[in-house]
Amino acid sequence: MLDRVVIIDGDILAYQIAAREEKATHWGDGFWTLHVEQGPAEVALEEDDVTS
Repeated sequence: MLDRVVIIDGDILAYQIAAREEKATHWGDGFWTLHVEQGPAEVALEEDDVTS
């Protein structure tokens, strides 16, 4: 019998969580800053259901 291995591309998961947790700040005159806080993003990663 063959052993099976599942390979998951973590880049896609990390991108999806970063995009979901992203916060935008509008400074006026067309200037924007987009950022993600590491702590909440890590929690979201740990709680994310990767099977969906």
